[in-house]
Amino acid sequence: MINKNQSPKPSDPYSEAIKKLVKKTLIVMGICMILGAVGIVYVISKSGLKIFPTKQQPVALAVLPTPSPSASPSPTASTSTPTPSPSAESTNSPSPTPEPTSTPSLKPTTTPSLSSLDGFIDSTGVVNTSGEIRVGSVQKIVRGFFSFDISNNNAAEVSKAKIRLFQIGVKNNPFTNGNDIRVDFVNFGSSLDPSDYATASLNPSFSVVTTDNTAGWREIDVTSFFLQSKQSALSQLQFRLHSNFESEGSEAYVIFESGENRAKSNNIPVLVFELK
Repeated sequence: MINKNQSPKPSDPYSEAIKKLVKKTLIVMGICMILGAVGIVYVISKSGLKIFPTKQQPVALAVLPTPSPSASPSPTASTSTPTPSPSAESTNSPSPTPEPTSTPSLKPTTTPSLSSLDGFIDSTGVVNTSGEIRVGSVQKIVRGFFSFDISNNNAAEVSKAKIRLFQIGVKNNPFTNGNDIRVDFVNFGSSLDPSDYATASLNPSFSVVTTDNTAGWREIDVTSFFLQSKQSALSQLQFRLHSNFESEGSEAYVIFESGENRAKSNNIPVLVFELK
């Protein structure tokens, strides 16, 4: 039985100190736990996570929307890439300076002979316009004729005119004793008649056409005759061929292709113009 009047037993100072230390430690630990819990809650709230999800609001991971297939890039998206505009260097680069061109050479124009007026006439007045052109002697003296239409040619545009005749061949040798074939400028009109055999020449001198038996082209400058025809308002430029020394009783003549292409050489008479 305890005696109420008995003095209390003095306390142990070490025990008291330990108790105080434990109490303070518990207090500090409690404060730290509270602060830690508050910090965790703060961090979680800032991150957007829900600690206690409700039935009406599923957990954030469960409600993330599934990516729609339409969100994937379109296969034609590459076509929308803008085309780069030309660089300033390519845009502003000077175009090459064209080299100066030389003056074009004169281009001749050709006019074929009028086949209906090509042919020959003998000294008896026989006219032939369906065969080749013969010049010389076929027992009788024969003279050749040919004509060109110049109604559409402008004299002011022509710098030179020449005729080209194709010598097909010869019969025997018409070039003996210095003989040759010459051309004179005449006007026999729209038909070849017997009287044209001896029609007057419009030029006082005759140009030499050929002097040998060699086949090939023969050229004669007829610029002055062309200009004279235009001044006289003639629609045709006409010529006559004859031998320098004419004689009958033999067969020696030169053959030229005609407008009918009788010899099938495809080398009909032509009038060639060089334009200004």
